[in-house]
Amino acid sequence: MSSATASGEMTLSSASVPTTVLSEHTASPSPQSNSNDSVVIRLDAEEERLFSTLVQAANAFSQGTIPLSNHSPHVIDIRVAGGWVRDKLLGRHTHDVDIAIDSVSGVEFATIVQSYLQQTSPEEVHRMGVIAANPSQSKHLETATMRVYTIDVDFCNLRSQEVYEAHSR
Repeated sequence: MSSATASGEMTLSSASVPTTVLSEHTASPSPQSNSNDSVVIRLDAEEERLFSTLVQAANAFSQGTIPLSNHSPHVIDIRVAGGWVRDKLLGRHTHDVDIAIDSVSGVEFATIVQSYLQQTSPEEVHRMGVIAANPSQSKHLETATMRVYTIDVDFCNLRSQEVYEAHSR
């Protein structure tokens, strides 16, 4: 669950650690969100644009304005994962974001995002690549890749059960 304030601050209460996400336009977190028990992540303008687009695409799908074969409209949980989160916590700049999706595959969600962008920004072309699952190389999930604005994004389904090969870690 998330909540937003007029200043552009968003609190993610469903995160395992209470997390406050601030846009570039938000000067500082509100006093109640800046406790010792929370984490603050600051977004630059392109990250804010990307995440806003992903949420809007998911909302368009859940409202039925972007169809997806074999799926009826439903809410999609979007989670940011991987190195981007680590780098932001360490204050590093990165333009590679991993997105984990709960109820559709990464390829299906990338298709939703691609359709949304074609509706809202038809002058921009957003090509999608697909990296097939390859368990022998410890790649258990099919991943879609796409450059959205200036950010490289990988989309995959949340891992339901992680299985590592003995030689992979």
